[in-house]
Amino acid sequence: MIRRSRRTLPAVLVALVLAAGCVAVIVSLAQRWAGVPEFLSYDTVARELHATTWNEWPVLVAALALLVAGALLLATALLPGRPGVLPLNTEDDMEAGVPAGDLRALLRGDATTVDGVDSARITLRRGTVRAVVETGLHRGQTEIADRVCAVLSNRIQELGRPMQRVQVRVKGPEEAAGSRRASRLATPPARAEAEASR
Repeated sequence: MIRRSRRTLPAVLVALVLAAGCVAVIVSLAQRWAGVPEFLSYDTVARELHATTWNEWPVLVAALALLVAGALLLATALLPGRPGVLPLNTEDDMEAGVPAGDLRALLRGDATTVDGVDSARITLRRGTVRAVVETGLHRGQTEIADRVCAVLSNRIQELGRPMQRVQVRVKGPEEAAGSRRASRLATPPARAEAEASR
């Protein structure tokens, strides 16, 4: 029950470009029919197009731009978007899901309940919850990383395991202090790993 994004932005952009072209043609035809000076003269456009040859650089640039735009639109249509709703594994095999935005907000709130955590940023990518938490403490960052990892893993278990792994990175008050990382599987048996990077 994974619901993907609907690619709204590319569709809106294509619709706006087509609508602008249609409006320009309609306005030009209406002005020509009314006998007033045209905003976009058909005769001028036709004369410029007939005077342009295929090997001129404006034609090549326009063709390349259209080719790139078409390839991007095709890739956008074929490749799956980010999931908007993540499936939950329920015991009674009932189809259920949790919105990705709600899951991020819930996990962010859980991470900030851990002592020593000032703020948290949550991202969901490829079955992994990545949490970056900030602390004002100079010591105990490894313990904070392990505690946040455990709290988030427990929440994932309670929800029905919409994600498979939890990774936590703790940022201290000074870059010289380095950062602490913890990683835990969200499915039993849970395994925790903590490492320090300097």
